[in-house]
Amino acid sequence: MTHALTTGNSIKPLRNVAALTLLATELIDRTFGLPGLGVFHGPSGLGKSFASASVCASLDAIHISVESDWTASMLYFAILAELGVRAKGTVAEKSYQCKQELMRANRLLILDEADYLIKKRASPMIERVRDIHDKAGIPIILVGMEELPQKLRQWEQVDNRIYRWVGAERADMQDAQMLADHYAPSVEISADLLDHIRTRNDGVVRKMAMDFAYVAQQSQLMSLATMSLDQWGGAPFLRNEAPRSRRVA
Repeated sequence: MTHALTTGNSIKPLRNVAALTLLATELIDRTFGLPGLGVFHGPSGLGKSFASASVCASLDAIHISVESDWTASMLYFAILAELGVRAKGTVAEKSYQCKQELMRANRLLILDEADYLIKKRASPMIERVRDIHDKAGIPIILVGMEELPQKLRQWEQVDNRIYRWVGAERADMQDAQMLADHYAPSVEISADLLDHIRTRNDGVVRKMAMDFAYVAQQSQLMSLATMSLDQWGGAPFLRNEAPRSRRVA
């Protein structure tokens, strides 16, 4: 997926790309002495990871997607790898090396799938992130699910370093138009069908993108340059209700 959606001769961001960009610039430009942790949260499918990748491209940030089985050592390894530095030594030595290199680079760090940082109650990686924030002095954005802010409140020393919480929003009609322009460039989709696809998917960007691509495919098969809700009629989309279990006789 590209980092921006082109509409006409201009490049416009989806609303969540714009929201995360604003949070990132606020953290980068914050007054000295203020905390530098930000949280971008929301349900799955709203385009948080896409927004993260877009912000990293536009602001030269470091993007790390945390994985479920990571240890603190792996977190340090991943950050150092993104900086082009070979990790060395024990976990403590990697920790020191990571903080020194981040301080030298002085770049925004975005940690996607941040819920995994607090998966383990005993010695969670979020404490290592707080330590990086304090020692390296760089802004850090944690990107995760809707419940992430409440989960983070369990760690007071992390919670009081949060500069701002920003919730990802469901797609509006402007987002729907940009998604349609990107995923269905060969067909002009009418406003009523745009809204139908947005509504049926509850504004979830990932699902909307699949529907727009399918509309484009079907329009090409029917040699249609435009598609309205009336033209689409009651035709099914690729993804509707999950199928019922098939019983073997």
